[in-house]
Amino acid sequence: MDLPSDALDADTSVTEVDDPTVVVDKHTKQAIQFEHHIVYSTSYQVPVLYFKATHLDGTPLSPQHIDRLGQARLSQLDHPVLGTPFWYIHPCDTRIAMSTFKFKREDYIKTWLSLFGPLVQCPLSLALFA
Repeated sequence: MDLPSDALDADTSVTEVDDPTVVVDKHTKQAIQFEHHIVYSTSYQVPVLYFKATHLDGTPLSPQHIDRLGQARLSQLDHPVLGTPFWYIHPCDTRIAMSTFKFKREDYIKTWLSLFGPLVQCPLSLALFA
C-alpha cells in the first residue's frame, strides 16, 4: 500500500512496510523509520509535532534528506522532554492555519494532526472522524 507522498519531491515516493513507522524512500531505496511526538508549546500555546527520521541502523537522516520532506517550516532542536535532537514543525503559523477550519473543540488534535502529520510522514486515518 502506498502512503501519501505529497510531502516529498517528485523523485521520491513512499511505500508502507510491515511496521507503520517505517517507509521506503523510492528514490534511495532505503527504509526510513519515523518516530513522532506531540508536545504542547507553552510559548505558542499550540501542539508541536516533533519527529526523528533514521535509517534502520539508527543513523539519522542528513539535513538535506530532511529538507526534501519540504512543505513545512522544519527546525531542529533538542526534544523538550527527552533532551535529544529532534526535528519539528515550527509552530509559528499553527494558530492561523487552524483558524481556517471548523471543528469541535474535542477534535482539535485530530484536526491539527490531519493537517500537519502528513507533512512529516505521520498520516491520520480519516476513520477517526467517523
